[in-house]
Amino acid sequence: MRLLHAFASFVLLAAFALPATAQPADARFTVRVEGSGPDVILIPGLGSSADVWDGTAERIRTGHRVHRINLHFGDRLFS
Repeated sequence: MRLLHAFASFVLLAAFALPATAQPADARFTVRVEGSGPDVILIPGLGSSADVWDGTAERIRTGHRVHRINLHFGDRLFS
């Protein structure tokens, strides 16, 4: 549980620290940001991509800034 909390904190900090266009080539995750308003962060389950949130993001991005996380494991991107 402690590791999960640390990972979630890292993801949240990184999502706000990197603009949507600044994604290092060796990133462990990437973030797609769209919309405006209060921030909503959508993190997929392991083995899934940010695409699982497409329907949700489409519905809420008119009133929220939506951050969709894509996780990378080694040379594998779940997308």
